[in-house]
Amino acid sequence: MTASVLVDGASGYLGLHLVQALLQDGFQVRALVRPQSGQTDREQLKTLGAEVFVAPLAEEVSAAEALILDRAFAGADFAVHLIGSIAPGRQESFGSLHPQAAAVFAARAKQAAVKRAAIVTALGASQTSRSLYLHSKAEAEEVVCSVLGPETVAIFRPSLIIGRKVGGRDSKLVNRYRQLIRTRPLVPLINGGKNLLEPVFVGDLTRCITAALKLPPAQGTGVFEIGGPNRVTMREFVEALAASCSSSVRFLNLPYAVARTLAHLSEKISDVPVLSVDQAYLATMDNVTKENRLPSLLSGVPTDLQAALATYGSL
Repeated sequence: MTASVLVDGASGYLGLHLVQALLQDGFQVRALVRPQSGQTDREQLKTLGAEVFVAPLAEEVSAAEALILDRAFAGADFAVHLIGSIAPGRQESFGSLHPQAAAVFAARAKQAAVKRAAIVTALGASQTSRSLYLHSKAEAEEVVCSVLGPETVAIFRPSLIIGRKVGGRDSKLVNRYRQLIRTRPLVPLINGGKNLLEPVFVGDLTRCITAALKLPPAQGTGVFEIGGPNRVTMREFVEALAASCSSSVRFLNLPYAVARTLAHLSEKISDVPVLSVDQAYLATMDNVTKENRLPSLLSGVPTDLQAALATYGSL
């Protein structure tokens, strides 16, 4: 019998790719999307072969929305939680997007007797982190594990996710740098872009998630740090991104203190700031694995940085 998977946040960048990977791997997919999601994204999910459910994953919903959520989760073998953002608008917060949404997800998954759940957070997630983003991601992990039991939960903490196989979405950071490369004579890099990354191809990450769901519970649960095969600085990454677009790039070194001040101003004047204080702080941190689980989950050769970036030009 074909296993079914509930995926929330399914219309987002990672969501579309995960839905595609799960379907290609033989799973049935229920794609849960919020009412604000675009019709184009919903149609793409349907074209891929997913069953689409439109309702907010929130504590307070209408009776009609509650019924939709009941139907989406009912009978699912697995559930994957993707909802989140590194740059929430003024109507949202890290708390509502991460621990609060995760609590609703976990409660729904428990009610539906889901066999196993997965949640995608971020490298560096920790409740002791100075970053509000990383702190809230750790809170989301904790609430899912406390409700469902850690023995039934797989936590994926990826480095920067890059590349594209389906749809027209990219990560916010990649979108920002591609726009800067195209439109600005100088691309600003906080502290000169010295922080380290292990950019991971989105297709490799989604294959890791589907592989973990197929493993026995003892092997397919716990924390999985996922990074790509190339460890580079942010500066080196942006240089490679520019080269993939057949562009050259010049940089402006932006000291952290200056970036933080600009971020404060951006937060005051924009619903979704170009740069938040939290993002400025994250740009001073390395984003690399301590124990990269990509090789143990991925069948085949990992996609290197150049090949992953080349996918932008092929679509």
